[in-house]
Amino acid sequence: SVTRPLLTRVWFTRLFPFVPRWLAANLVSLLACGSLLAVLALSLAPGGWSETAIALVFFAALQIYVAGDHLDGMQAVASGTASPLGDFVDHYCDLWAGCILVFGFWSLLGDAPPAALYAMTVVLIAAFATTYAEREADGRLHFTAWGALEANMILALFLLSWAVPAVREWWRSASPLGVPGYDFA
Repeated sequence: SVTRPLLTRVWFTRLFPFVPRWLAANLVSLLACGSLLAVLALSLAPGGWSETAIALVFFAALQIYVAGDHLDGMQAVASGTASPLGDFVDHYCDLWAGCILVFGFWSLLGDAPPAALYAMTVVLIAAFATTYAEREADGRLHFTAWGALEANMILALFLLSWAVPAVREWWRSASPLGVPGYDFA
């Protein structure tokens, strides 16, 4: 990952001392994943929340998830409790989180066609399936310079920009290709 070394140095290692050593790494994974329940709840029933507030809640939940997704591995190593179950829980939570974030992104747009949701979800699940097929074949996971962490950073920047009404309108305006700008995100 292009950004992981920097984020580890300036963010994850500074947060890690706040994780109690007695806390199971799997619980860190599940708590981080649980933060995305706010995304799911507001996607399904936004109630009277403004688009700005929803975007900021999505942003905060994403930050908690990304931090927890990295802290769980640090906790497993520090406590000597890395296990096949922990590996499964971590990666299962990643898939669940990805699907929730895709749904949250789609619902935030408000007028995106359902086909976009289905397409994004299929691509996400296919990417996870491909990763695990490679893992079975080679016995290890392959990571590229640009991956999920970078995608989450782009999503975080999008969510922050969506929280600003004027920028949100710019995203919704038609591009020279005749489609909303958010289609490119």
